[in-house]
Amino acid sequence: AVDPRCHSSTELSDTIKNSLANLTFFLTGPDELLVRLNITGICYSDIHFIRGDLDLPPMSGLSLQYPIAGHEGAGVVVKLGANVQNWEVGDRAGIKPVWDICGTCQLCWTGREAFCAKSLHAGLMKPGSYQVREKQSEWMTFMIS
Repeated sequence: AVDPRCHSSTELSDTIKNSLANLTFFLTGPDELLVRLNITGICYSDIHFIRGDLDLPPMSGLSLQYPIAGHEGAGVVVKLGANVQNWEVGDRAGIKPVWDICGTCQLCWTGREAFCAKSLHAGLMKPGSYQVREKQSEWMTFMIS
């Protein structure tokens, strides 16, 4: 006889799926998308940052809970924050190198948002694109048609 405490593989799969869906890492903020990355680029700034040969603190010195390099990726939207309106699950998305900006300074208004004093860079200040899924702010993600 099978021990009644044993779960069928279907029940276990559902349990695992529910547990994974509730992990904080995969929860999106109200203005965020969760993108399943299909591809990511490697940039020389990533290589230098990982190697620690730039005049920047090492990745281990950043305040990220999970430091992950990478700042250029593309994939498919798998989850939407509550306030996201212009996207649907299944849309193809491109990840910009900058996660967020102030949107009001001269640099932001002239297409040089990477230099904005308030910019949050993916891979430096937010987890980057060398992972399977990445949370991204809606307004700094571009749609791939």
